[in-house]
Amino acid sequence: MTSQSTHQNMEGVEQDLKKLMDGHVVPIHPDSITVTHSNGLWEDDYVPIVKKTVSYIAMGLVFNEEGQMLLIQEAKQRIRGQWYIPAGRIEPGENFVDGVKREVKEEAGIDIDVISLCTLEINDSLSWFFPYCVARPKGGRLKTLAEQDEESLQAQWFTLDQIRNKEMKLRGTDFFKVMEMAQSYLATPPECRHPAYQVGIQAHSDLLQRVVIIKHTEDGKVEILCRDKPQRCLPVLKLLTNIGSLYISVGALLKDVFKTKMIHIPATGLLTLEHCGIPAEEHDGLCLTVVYVVPAPLHEQLKTVQSTDYAWHVIANDELVEKINLRMVAQNLLIPIVH
Repeated sequence: MTSQSTHQNMEGVEQDLKKLMDGHVVPIHPDSITVTHSNGLWEDDYVPIVKKTVSYIAMGLVFNEEGQMLLIQEAKQRIRGQWYIPAGRIEPGENFVDGVKREVKEEAGIDIDVISLCTLEINDSLSWFFPYCVARPKGGRLKTLAEQDEESLQAQWFTLDQIRNKEMKLRGTDFFKVMEMAQSYLATPPECRHPAYQVGIQAHSDLLQRVVIIKHTEDGKVEILCRDKPQRCLPVLKLLTNIGSLYISVGALLKDVFKTKMIHIPATGLLTLEHCGIPAEEHDGLCLTVVYVVPAPLHEQLKTVQSTDYAWHVIANDELVEKINLRMVAQNLLIPIVH
């Protein structure tokens, strides 16, 4: 590869990173997807199919202008009368944002504007994903007891203190942490929080993780790990549900690339979440763009790439370096991942 083509390819990677930081989708070339199986873990025949082999649960965190949050009263027999946030499974052929809107409409009776993906929760088997969206009401009226149906008995606004103090019988308190995150997001000035982001509409047939692995050099430069073959791009990993962790997939990648022992680097946060769902059973996969910042104690261990398919590349664009340092290092203005 000539120095000119190397420069052009690196510019392409930087442009992709800029797009992702701005919340846009970036196409993935099928030949660039890596399956890490250094532990002998392999699942060649897995295909994500909504409500069969993978479940996406739409979670609505809806706040009115008074700071109250929306809860619905459950109608299902085993939890009848208990209160919870609007939530339910994404249907085949449905995207995440539309799923949240539908669940809130069915269970609470109101229409909403989704402001942003607030956080993403992933279970250990990588087969259940819970996108929590923060939203505002924009129309309709709350369902009353007289309008109860199989979806819910009724919906009401509650203050966060009422919810924290459990002044109503709750179905569970597992949403408390995300509730606080959503309230904090709405109360924080835009420049001090992750940009408002709605899920990118992009078709995927697999569960994928696009990894942004960042390392700072001793002289203050920012390096990013890239896959060089068949074309230069950010590494994309196929997630295997039997591995059970985003981090194990990344650890296996680093083991292969640097010929080292298994390394655990926690995710700094999420840049983008891509999903389409159309047509159903063909594009039921997703792609997470996850940021990992290499901690200083691992810099030496991950200094020299041992694979000809990968390389560290210095970010040349000063404006991009500044954005990376602000959003991914100094303040961590990324979408949190709960794992």
